[in-house]
Amino acid sequence: MAAALGGVLFCAKILWEVAGVVPLNTTDITDTLFFVVPLLWLAGLSGFYARCTERYGPLGNTGFMVSLGGLAVGTIGSLIGAWIEPLQLAYWLGFRFLCLGLVLLGIATIGARALLRGWSVLPLVLGLLGLGRAFFMFFAVTRGATLFEAPEGQGELGSFLASWAGTLTSVLGVLFGIGWGLLGYALWVGKTEEIERSPASVR
Repeated sequence: MAAALGGVLFCAKILWEVAGVVPLNTTDITDTLFFVVPLLWLAGLSGFYARCTERYGPLGNTGFMVSLGGLAVGTIGSLIGAWIEPLQLAYWLGFRFLCLGLVLLGIATIGARALLRGWSVLPLVLGLLGLGRAFFMFFAVTRGATLFEAPEGQGELGSFLASWAGTLTSVLGVLFGIGWGLLGYALWVGKTEEIERSPASVR
């Protein structure tokens, strides 16, 4: 439930920004309370690992530690960064380490079949979505206007990326949040099926 709620809040934050309720580059209550999102993911990821830890080898354990460390740094960065802007870099770095760890954890989860009904691919998809969004934001949002600049001015590709960067990164962010919601659902379904298959429930 923590993973799913964190995903819902993450989607809501992105949609709030897309709606333009407040001017860009301004801080509002959603920025101040955003630390709740990585905190919920931290709880959800810890619960997920606790259920599946016996099936993991070194790769899964490494992926979990990288993800956990990224979430811890991200939580601190989003909490303190609302008041001290330079410390927002901690969330930026933490999010990327989270995604790298999810890729490793996802590969291990697929190999161990730690989730039922094909849901094992979810951590890997989450990691790739997050890394793809981070990569696109860096090259299209911060560098798009210069990387593809033609001698006579901004190139067509650079102009296209600059104009669509916000929309595409928002879509990837919403998909990332939905992925956390699906992960929470998969954990809930898996727990229910385990309870139904337990000897106590059979008796």
